[in-house]
Amino acid sequence: MSSDSVTIDSPERFQQVLSADLERVSVTNFWAPWAEPCKAMNEEFDKLAKKYPKVLFLNVCAAPRARLSHDRCALSEHGG
Repeated sequence: MSSDSVTIDSPERFQQVLSADLERVSVTNFWAPWAEPCKAMNEEFDKLAKKYPKVLFLNVCAAPRARLSHDRCALSEHGG
């Protein structure tokens, strides 16, 4: 990912970055490393981040979050 964008690795980091930069418009790119369309989108996202430095560009790899969400749902369904 571009150095002009911020990589988000946790929900806390997402909230922290957004809260610290309330003056700029933000664009969030949720992507998965195994998805071919995401690879193409990541390239365009990086270009946009370089072209528009006044915009806050955030990259969130959705793959690790999906497993966390799945585990939480499974616990909820079984009374956990």
